[in-house]
Amino acid sequence: MSTSHIQILADQPDCSDGVILLIVCMSRVYMAAHFPHQVIAGVLTGILVAEVICQFKWIYSASLNKYLLITLFLTSFPVAFYLLLKAVGVDLDWTMAKAQKWCIHPEWVHLDTAPFASLLRNMGTLTGLGLGLHSPCTLKRGVISSGWAAW
Repeated sequence: MSTSHIQILADQPDCSDGVILLIVCMSRVYMAAHFPHQVIAGVLTGILVAEVICQFKWIYSASLNKYLLITLFLTSFPVAFYLLLKAVGVDLDWTMAKAQKWCIHPEWVHLDTAPFASLLRNMGTLTGLGLGLHSPCTLKRGVISSGWAAW
């Protein structure tokens, strides 16, 4: 097998990831869950965050305590910023009013689609990921020591 064939096979996961990403992005707009500019901003932000996080190799071997402290730290800033803006009178639910105005089915707009609810949901996911990576089952299988190091 030539080097070019091996390179094509090595690039296949990236290609399939891109196709899945494109389908998810189009579905978010098609289902009116997001405006197109929100999807584009989300993709660009995700790429930027992934590039930054990939520079921190220690994250793959962080202890559970360190992982939970980082999650708490990351959660505290947006929560504090949210409370500060609310205290000075900024309407943080302005997106809800816009969504209800422009949505074909306004009854589909729920409070759990608000940005703050999304933040809390994502932080819960991050906490769950940290707990999962440090569970006895994961550690016993050696996922952290071998699988993640390969990434």
